[in-house]
Amino acid sequence: MVLALDKQNEAGKALAAAQDLTEPWKARNDQWVADRRLLMMSYRKRILPFELILSNDIAVQHTYAVAILGGKSPLFRLPISLQEQAERDKMNRSERLLYGIWREADRNYRAQGHGPMLHEFLAFAALGAICAFPRVDMVDGHPRFYATLYDPINCYPEFGEGGLLRFARVYSTTYADAYSLARSQGWDADQIKKSERVDVVNLWEKQEDKKAASIWNTVVIGGVALKPRARHEEFAEIPIVMRPMNGLPTQPFLQPFTDNPTATGSSDSRSGAADWGRPVFWMNRELVPALDRNLTYSAEISRRTAFGKYVYISEGGMQVMSPTEFEATMVLNLKPDEDFRSVAPPSGPRERETVVADLQNKRNS
Repeated sequence: MVLALDKQNEAGKALAAAQDLTEPWKARNDQWVADRRLLMMSYRKRILPFELILSNDIAVQHTYAVAILGGKSPLFRLPISLQEQAERDKMNRSERLLYGIWREADRNYRAQGHGPMLHEFLAFAALGAICAFPRVDMVDGHPRFYATLYDPINCYPEFGEGGLLRFARVYSTTYADAYSLARSQGWDADQIKKSERVDVVNLWEKQEDKKAASIWNTVVIGGVALKPRARHEEFAEIPIVMRPMNGLPTQPFLQPFTDNPTATGSSDSRSGAADWGRPVFWMNRELVPALDRNLTYSAEISRRTAFGKYVYISEGGMQVMSPTEFEATMVLNLKPDEDFRSVAPPSGPRERETVVADLQNKRNS
């Protein structure tokens, strides 16, 4: 690793580059935030005493997808055809090595307080994208295998014909976590100012020229470049894996037709960010809230009509008993000029039942 000669304004340059990478993905993040609110059943809050129905269809679809895909541990198989027995033995040992690497990477990942790596990998994939930082570190002369999963909503890539050109991970964490991160990497953690939240920016850049490509990394914690821009000669590519799932193609030629059907030109290659990666439940993004809304209407009507309403007619129009006394009364004694009758609740429109049934059918199809 070779440090850059010019260390001045490292933090400012990295933050500016991260901001440049963040801007094109705002539509993606807005959509992903809305998707996660649907998943967590928190996109609306109940206002008492009114009823609110939030169905669990989105959560069930996501959980079901993760359960199906992650029902078994991953299998590692190397193709065996007409090899000699000695070659087959080597391939079998290679397969066992891959299983060992997976188990160690999973153990190291869970040691950081995460759940099973496969489960969380699939949970992110079912939400629309995955992002991972696989690496090998030497500890006491022995290799240690890691595969850290990043939340894709905090990650901002820039792709080119040659793959990943730039990548920024921008997130906020606690002071204790930021200090632990800096200390584990051998950086001067005492430069981090104590505060409730600390912003972290991890920037990777790929510089290409006619001869070769070089990989550079800068880490800014709390506004301080604890890792000044440094070249990593051990990498030929940015060591980050980020892939969309279930999204629409984002080729440059598609955007003009989505924005303007009569356009024939081409523009920003990072357009269509909102559909770059879509969750497994993307087709029900609008159906489920519409169904919840109509079910809420029905529940509110039921609440309002659950307790009967009555009309009491008297000569003076005065109330002779409280609602509590009325509920406890078995026999009503009325004068000849008094009258007591129940008020029939209004009937709900039949169209509402049709709408609810239609939405349920579309959701289940």
